[in-house]
Amino acid sequence: MGRKRAFPSTSGLPRYVYKRRASYYFRTPSGERRWVPLGSDLSAALVRYAQLVCDAPEAHQTPAKLPMTFGELADVYVARELPRKAPASQRGNWVDLSNLRPVFDPVALDDISPVDIRSYLDLRGQVTEVRANREIALFSHMWNRAREWGFTQLANPCVGVRKFKEKGRDIYVSDADLKAVWNAACWPVQDMLDIAYLLGQRPQDVYALTLDKIDEELVSIQQIKTGRKIRFENEGELTQVLARIRSRARRPGVRALVVNEQGEAFTPGMFKKRFNKARDAAGVQFQLRDLRAKNATDTDDLALAQKRLAHASRAMTEHYVRQRLGEKVKPLNRKITGD
Repeated sequence: MGRKRAFPSTSGLPRYVYKRRASYYFRTPSGERRWVPLGSDLSAALVRYAQLVCDAPEAHQTPAKLPMTFGELADVYVARELPRKAPASQRGNWVDLSNLRPVFDPVALDDISPVDIRSYLDLRGQVTEVRANREIALFSHMWNRAREWGFTQLANPCVGVRKFKEKGRDIYVSDADLKAVWNAACWPVQDMLDIAYLLGQRPQDVYALTLDKIDEELVSIQQIKTGRKIRFENEGELTQVLARIRSRARRPGVRALVVNEQGEAFTPGMFKKRFNKARDAAGVQFQLRDLRAKNATDTDDLALAQKRLAHASRAMTEHYVRQRLGEKVKPLNRKITGD
């Protein structure tokens, strides 16, 4: 009888997922044992894994034994809930679960109290307060689903437990800092920086841009996070930048907008390594996502900035701009006169 692998493994993979050489495989847990290939990309492999687990009949059956443990709830949550989330959210949830499960897996849901949540936050917060908050947020969502599914009738133990206070990013990238990094970077990084700044989109939407989304008049984007669709007029500086990027030599079949020197798609991993090198050379530190805020801040018309960033409200855009440069107000126009 084979040894049961504990969750999580040292590789951080979910149960029944294994890595063989450069590819990932799912081993069916019951019936005839089969090895299902998931591919070599971890993000895509985890999405495919969640789909396979979700398709299994047992994933939709209420466990016969109650009260259930947190580990049993996690298995059901992965099967039922995770496939509904965006790939980026799934990746984040896997990371959060890899920290939650060693602590809570064997514990019955009915034995988990707010004191346990507070203890977890205090201990985990010694390493990273932000991730501790995210992990407890996932725990809370899992508990709410457990109540809906009839796995527990107890109140959510996360309610009333104070999380760590977080500060939003308030970095404004000046023209000088952006230009310094741009000058120190290779041309694929320059192409990515230009597109990210001019369009003001999130990094994942910039990476996802393909040639078929661009014509002589419009650049069409559907945001991965929100699903909102935006059409940018292909004019001005954007036209110049796109013409330069589209003239790059690329391998047959490559549809990505930004490519590297070999004509291959310029991936996030490639960008990160080269971008870090350019930042270090320039002595400037900012992130690609900060160019979205710079785009909004550099736009005088807030209504236009709201449309470009696809914010749900103008107030959101105003807050986005104010926290980076401060709100622009007029001084008191009054002279004090004596008797």
